Order: sequence, then C-alpha cells, then structure tokens
Amino acid sequence: SGFHPYTNTSNTATMMMIKSRQCMIAALTVLAAVHNTASAFQVAPLSSSRPSVHLAISPLEEVTGDPFDSYTPGASTEVAVKQLSPGSGEGATEDDVLTVEYTGRLFANQKQFVKSKEDFAFKIGGGNVMPGFDKGLRGQKAGAKVTLRIPPKFAYGATGKGSSIAGGQIIPPNADLEFDIEVKKISSGIDGELEVFGKGRAAGLVVSFLLLAISPFLG
Repeated sequence: SGFHPYTNTSNTATMMMIKSRQCMIAALTVLAAVHNTASAFQVAPLSSSRPSVHLAISPLEEVTGDPFDSYTPGASTEVAVKQLSPGSGEGATEDDVLTVEYTGRLFANQKQFVKSKEDFAFKIGGGNVMPGFDKGLRGQKAGAKVTLRIPPKFAYGATGKGSSIAGGQIIPPNADLEFDIEVKKISSGIDGELEVFGKGRAAGLVVSFLLLAISPFLG
C-alpha cells in the first residue's frame, strides 16, 4: 500500500485552505499599500467635460487702444477721428455737401500750415479735397467738431505740397497731418451745388445774365 496522490484528502484540503488564506492576506496588504500611495498623490479623476479656460489676454480694443491716441506717424495707415462735439441731425453721406472751417498742422511738429479764412464747401466723394477729409467727415453731423489725424496716403502722399496752400508753409513728402474741423452745415441737391460753387458767385452770374438779356432793350 504505497503512497497514492489521492490518499489523505482531508489533510490536502486543509493545506490548500491555509495557503489560500495566506495569499488573500498578502493581496489585501498590497491593495492597502497601493490605496495609501494614491491618496498621498490626490490624483483627481478625469472629467468628460471640457474645462473652462481663462486667458490673461485683454479684448482687442483694450490691446490696440483708441486709434486716435495710438496714432503713430509712419506706421498708422487709417484716418483717426477724435470727436470733440457730436453735432445734431442726419450724418453726412455720399454726395452731401459739407460747409466747414478748418485748421491744419503737421503732425510731427504741430506746426500750423493752413487756417481757413472763410467757410469752405466740398462734396463728399466729389474728389475736390484730400481723401482724408472724405473718410474722416463721412457720417458727421451739422455742428460737429472733430480732429482728424491723416496718414500720407490719404493726404499729399510721397510728393507733399508746395507753398501754394494758404498760409505758405510747405508740406513735406510722406507727412502725417492733423486737422481741427467744424462742420458748419450739411446740404444736398441744388442748395449743395450752390454751396460748392459759391452763392455770391452764383448771384453775380445771375445778375450778369439778366443784364445781358435786357441790354438790347436799354436805350
């Protein structure tokens, strides 16, 4: 009656239970150690929702600042407008005639080169003033007072302007200009055309025409 692998079954089962209990205790010990390590690092669970992002960047208008205040000679490429007084009524649109008073300076040294001696009338989009006037005064109302800063491409460009301007001082090439302007009146139609032509000249022409018309009947 030699040794048989299946003899003494109860003793074998007891030994297996003891080993199983030892393995379970060892496994629980390992799990406890892992739990304590994870708690020490405080690892947050992943969230399925996208976290909100707060960038320390100001809005564009705060970054760039006001175009008038940040106007830089030789770098700024658009007309900058500072509204001193808003005026009233409808804003000027294409083909409206504006009657204005103005003073012009070189932006670089603030040297005045022109000051209107009387009201000056021009049609928006008519091509008889520098483009900077059209751009800066479009939308302005009667009674408005503004200061315009005008880059060379909307003023006298690379050629500048000679001493033919009232006031006599030369505008150098590629000069940035600054104008103080008051919109005295906005008109359109026949009234606007008369403003551009000059009511005094128009009245003189009418009188001259009438004199020519009646001259044959005058003794």
